[in-house]
Amino acid sequence: MKRTIVIVQSGLGAGGAEKIVNLIAKHRIEKGDDVHVLAIYGKPEDSYFEYPPQVQVHTLYKHNDGSESKSRIKATIVKVKWLRSTFRKIQPDLILSFLTKINFICACALLYSEIPFLVSERNNPNQQRSGRIWKILLKLTFKKADHIIMQTQGAMSILSADAQKKAVIIPNPSLVNNQAMATKNISTDIVAVGRLTQQKGFDVLIAAIEIVSKKFPAIHLTIWGEGNERTSLENLVALKNLDKNISLPGNTKTPMEWLNSAKIFILPSRYEGFPNVLVEAMSAGMAAIATDCPWGPADMIADGKNGLLVPVENPIALSQAIETLLNSTKLQELLGKAATEKLDAFSENKVLEMWDNILEA
Repeated sequence: MKRTIVIVQSGLGAGGAEKIVNLIAKHRIEKGDDVHVLAIYGKPEDSYFEYPPQVQVHTLYKHNDGSESKSRIKATIVKVKWLRSTFRKIQPDLILSFLTKINFICACALLYSEIPFLVSERNNPNQQRSGRIWKILLKLTFKKADHIIMQTQGAMSILSADAQKKAVIIPNPSLVNNQAMATKNISTDIVAVGRLTQQKGFDVLIAAIEIVSKKFPAIHLTIWGEGNERTSLENLVALKNLDKNISLPGNTKTPMEWLNSAKIFILPSRYEGFPNVLVEAMSAGMAAIATDCPWGPADMIADGKNGLLVPVENPIALSQAIETLLNSTKLQELLGKAATEKLDAFSENKVLEMWDNILEA
């Protein structure tokens, strides 16, 4: 049965939520639905992930520079009114929203509405510095939602008993074509990918590389991504005299372009919702090192079998894991091969089937 689906997200950038929204939108178009993607920020034509012409993309602001309103309350009211007005014009059969604050804004826009409302929580609300008020608003959002999509069992455990009754776990899929990754174009020893924020722990990784560089002076790490910590990370690299060892080139020009650039991948996060990039790296056969942070890495990595897990915020342990892999190309290959075998449960078809089940319920 053809239906009209609205998916709401914050922007049209290179993040994990944007990637999954893009995947679901294209898939539901193939299923015969009408799909609208609503983003608070961004120009539709500049979306990092390309949408087919059948998907209608709507945005409120062209830029996310904070200039649209000096008052957070006023800005939130504007967003709620825009969403409510857009929902009325589209008349959707269901609405799916992504990320904590967008979920709440959508819940406000749907006050007194009977349109089925699904929310997807993509991060770790217990760790996000969103404040006490946002935790209360999160509970109100979950109360309004008809279904709640979490990504791991750990994420599910934070929900109240009532919220858990309408929640399901859907992990992120692997979108990597293993055949395309068969021939690697190695341009760096180690690669890391993510938003340049405190959450991602790149400062800890830089400290670990400083230690490793004493034994491996030619080591090179490339960190792909953008974020508000760029200046502080660049200053840290300069302070530690690691300019020749560490590069921060920004976002890749195309999604997953980084996958064939190295044999070793590192996820140094302090916390996660579900790390897309770790799934991608392991699916591509890279030897992965990840912090045992809440949540996600332990769901994918069996330490020493298909990757290495290290404690959170521990540059010494991280440096030791890096040195272990640098000292053994055989171990790199063994972990990479085991990683591809482990991630069958995260195949694109299986994960999209999970989304179909909840969207069609």
